[in-house]
Amino acid sequence: MWLFYLLFWTAVRANKPLYGKLGGEAVLTSDHVGSTITNITWKHASDMAMEWHGTGKPLSHGKFKVRSVLDTRTGEMIIAGLTRDDSGIYTAEINGITSKTKLLVISPVPQPTISVSCKADKTTCVFTCNATVTGAEPVVYWWRADYRRWTSTSQQKITKEDKEEWFSCIVENPVSSHSSEKLFNPFIESSRTWIYILVGVILVVCVIFGYLAYRYKTQQ
Repeated sequence: MWLFYLLFWTAVRANKPLYGKLGGEAVLTSDHVGSTITNITWKHASDMAMEWHGTGKPLSHGKFKVRSVLDTRTGEMIIAGLTRDDSGIYTAEINGITSKTKLLVISPVPQPTISVSCKADKTTCVFTCNATVTGAEPVVYWWRADYRRWTSTSQQKITKEDKEEWFSCIVENPVSSHSSEKLFNPFIESSRTWIYILVGVILVVCVIFGYLAYRYKTQQ
């Protein structure tokens, strides 16, 4: 039974990937718990990555030299300066207990932009969250409206019934998150435009009236 659970959790760990940010750091853990560690090996696919046999300093191999560290107390392997070549299956053997970790190195998401398409009658607009996410998958999109979380789609339809002042879209992946610039509600903006025009007209009239009053006084 113990062997069954060990094999089960090893399979779960390998199928549920650990994501690392390109250029960042990943901490690989193992299933080892309990007793004092006396022997550690980490392999990337079939290639030896790091090893330690109870005394001295851990040895790193190949591309893991310089940028990798092995914690002999916990068995953790830390990789810095992640590259896409670091993706793959890592196998740890600690005191005879084997476990696997699937590492996927992905790019951080870029800042998204919002494109707008409105119906000719100006009753409905569709916002689209745009971002080039090649190499950054898996990604999710969601929207923020007036500082509250709104919906979880890459496109969002709004109507005149939506009274939020502004919207922004957010793109996320397991290693990063980025928000677009705010986009103000076009239906509210249209009504504001008339207010701005009216205020502008009033200011111009006041300036003209003041100038004429000044000219009248100076000519007396």
